[in-house]
Amino acid sequence: MADTNVRNLTDELAQAFVSEHNKRQQDLLKLKAGTIYHAHGTAKVTAVDGNGTLAKLMLIANDLKAKMNTHAASACSATTGVGTHLAADATNFPEATVDATDLGTAETLLNSLYTKYNTHLTQAGKHCTNDTTNAASSAAATDQASSDTRANDLKLKFNLHIDGSMNSSPLVVTGA
Repeated sequence: MADTNVRNLTDELAQAFVSEHNKRQQDLLKLKAGTIYHAHGTAKVTAVDGNGTLAKLMLIANDLKAKMNTHAASACSATTGVGTHLAADATNFPEATVDATDLGTAETLLNSLYTKYNTHLTQAGKHCTNDTTNAASSAAATDQASSDTRANDLKLKFNLHIDGSMNSSPLVVTGA
């Protein structure tokens, strides 16, 4: 049997363990309250908001697509504890619509992402608690202004959805 003596921990390791334990305590409270959807977060959308500039709209639309595809594909490993969902969302993602290269392709991409993202929030077997708080709610992208609004709405709500992740990290035990 492995040595279970923890008295040999350095102060730094002991403090790190206590910190992770306390994060888990907070996570349990948030989980009970239904505000944790993921084991771990994935990258947030960082592209600048759409503001009437087609170049910025295409950047945010393509960033949304990339980050949503990565997010939906992430499943928590039973071995390492690393990952996001109970199971990857292969029902709604990956988003196959072509990247935005002009206003028309941006509108098509944003409208598709909107539908898939909102469906993802309550897709069976993906989240420990369905996310009924962070649904996008903007009008369809039909021109530059409505596309900017939809892109900004998706970015805000998706990033809030990502925030619904546990604070604690998986503990990895290594040999001495």
